[in-house]
Amino acid sequence: MYHGILLACVGAIETAYKQQQQNFIRPLNLVLTGGNAAKIAQHLQIEHDIIPELLLLGMQRYFSHAVLK
Repeated sequence: MYHGILLACVGAIETAYKQQQQNFIRPLNLVLTGGNAAKIAQHLQIEHDIIPELLLLGMQRYFSHAVLK
């Protein structure tokens, strides 16, 4: 059952990517993040990057620009 769910996620990602790509001339950048990013990446047929710490990088950037009161 897990394998089927994994492949359903991969299919959903690839379908959404292809649909959105139609709206752009240049290729979109697909970025995977989170605990299962590497597992999903193994099955993707489209180019992608994996940034495991994306959430932490965003929080760091946000709080470095936040004004402390």
